[in-house]
Amino acid sequence: MSVLAYSDFNKPFILYTDALKEGLGTILAQEGQDKRIYPVIFISYKNNCHERNYPITDLKELAVF
Repeated sequence: MSVLAYSDFNKPFILYTDALKEGLGTILAQEGQDKRIYPVIFISYKNNCHERNYPITDLKELAVF
């Protein structure tokens, strides 16, 4: 089970992304005081019929936005 952390704008963020034809997923995370990585937010998106035709490199770029 993941516990969401409060964002600290004085620390760097870590961005994890994944892209499939069906949808996109993104996790924004930060390192805690105990040196563990904690998620700040989870985002998922279902691709529309046009986006499902994009090449995987374009889908990976879309996951960053």
